Amino acid sequence: LKALWSWAERSERFLVEEISVQGADRSHKETLIAMAGLQLQDNMLALDADKASEAVKAHPWVKTARVRRRFPHRVEIEVQEYLPKALVALGHLYYCDEAGDLVKRYSPGELTDLPLITGLERAALEPKDPAAQGQLLRALRLIDRLNAAALTPIEVHGDPALGLAFVDGEGGRIELGHEVTDTKLARARASKAALSARGMKPARLDLGSGRRGNRVVARLAEGGGN
Repeated sequence: LKALWSWAERSERFLVEEISVQGADRSHKETLIAMAGLQLQDNMLALDADKASEAVKAHPWVKTARVRRRFPHRVEIEVQEYLPKALVALGHLYYCDEAGDLVKRYSPGELTDLPLITGLERAALEPKDPAAQGQLLRALRLIDRLNAAALTPIEVHGDPALGLAFVDGEGGRIELGHEVTDTKLARARASKAALSARGMKPARLDLGSGRRGNRVVARLAEGGGN
């Protein structure tokens, strides 16, 4: 049996003729193949699939990886990637997924239209401080709510004292405070529309202060009103 296996590991009957990669988007196909240590004309039986899977999983975008032999001549690499939800400013910029996990550092030149989350401290997030993690998750949920309310944010800022705020695509800053409700979001949208109808552009809308009840305090952008 040992002699048979030794022969099979050298036989041309089991050479790799095809390498397929599934699930790769931000992790490029050629990169994953190289990380797995695979080449065409390698022997299928000489492949350590578990070792190759672990090597592929080391790619920063790869969440799970599996390398499999498909006899007689094909090897499959199947990966599940992290899905970035936002960029988080922590001294440097980091991609963050929906669960609040930091995926990788942003590299200059990478194209992204993800919203930016600011106001967090790296020293608190790295050891998974519950308060900091909760703040990050609240910011991520707010992004979903703002998109659903047609208030697409380019930045969400968290402040322990003032609560949550966001910057919209027109550059206006909307202060929401600690309690974010559908009513507040509707008021923000209606206020922006009313000012726009009058040819005015807000630099800041404050809906966050409990002292003002249902009032919206607006500060107009320079040159943003008639």
